[in-house]
Amino acid sequence: EAPHVPPLNLTKGGEVAHDARAAGAYEGKPMDSDKPVKANGEFSLGMLPDWDEEEETHYLDQNDKDPSLDRYVEINCGGIRFEMQLCNLQRHPETLLWELSIPGGDLYDHGYVFFDRDPMAFNYVLDFYRRDRLQMPSFMNEDTWHLELEFYQIENPAHRIPTEEEVHQVQVAMGKPD
Repeated sequence: EAPHVPPLNLTKGGEVAHDARAAGAYEGKPMDSDKPVKANGEFSLGMLPDWDEEEETHYLDQNDKDPSLDRYVEINCGGIRFEMQLCNLQRHPETLLWELSIPGGDLYDHGYVFFDRDPMAFNYVLDFYRRDRLQMPSFMNEDTWHLELEFYQIENPAHRIPTEEEVHQVQVAMGKPD
């Protein structure tokens, strides 16, 4: 069974406030950094005691971003647990982790997934989602890395065949007349 994913504490900018629960903030409520509010018998900066649905709808419309995408999800790969923000997994459409991170996918719906794969290689896969740069691990041969990328549905740049347009652009850049 997937672990429980707690509700979010959001700042006005839509970011997750990880220490809000310890400060006594109300779960799932945006925080306002300049208003002292009494919560749990103590005053603390940045907490809003009330929240109504009209404000919530207006807040979501203004930012046009699903705040649940800022939550952390767990990926167990080969017995090693990785955590990552859901929004980062949606950076590369048509990949396996993207499919799992959209509504209907296990990471989006349940916050957890298990892969029986090489966790050391998976660290490099997650780095691709963080930095938009794909780097083959130095400890892995190219064929094994290619199999990992195939599993995660990530296009291997070493095996990619350029389109006619891309070839033409490179040729023009090298001085070929248009």
